[in-house]
Amino acid sequence: MVQDVPALPSFSIGMEVLEVTDYFTYLGATIISNVLLDREIYKRVAKAADHLAKLSKRVWDNNQLTLNTKLKV
Repeated sequence: MVQDVPALPSFSIGMEVLEVTDYFTYLGATIISNVLLDREIYKRVAKAADHLAKLSKRVWDNNQLTLNTKLKV
């Protein structure tokens, strides 16, 4: 959500003042103050590439698995 505000909000818990940030991760998703999705997209692509690399070692290069099993994966 983007709003034009004249000053940044100030929040505190007890004597501790919370820092205002442009982005943070909540439940695995990156929340960004400027509504752009670039950071979230890059993060998800990197995760997908990491998982595909793991599949390469365990599935695609595994001679014990049949082609039919590999196609189902």
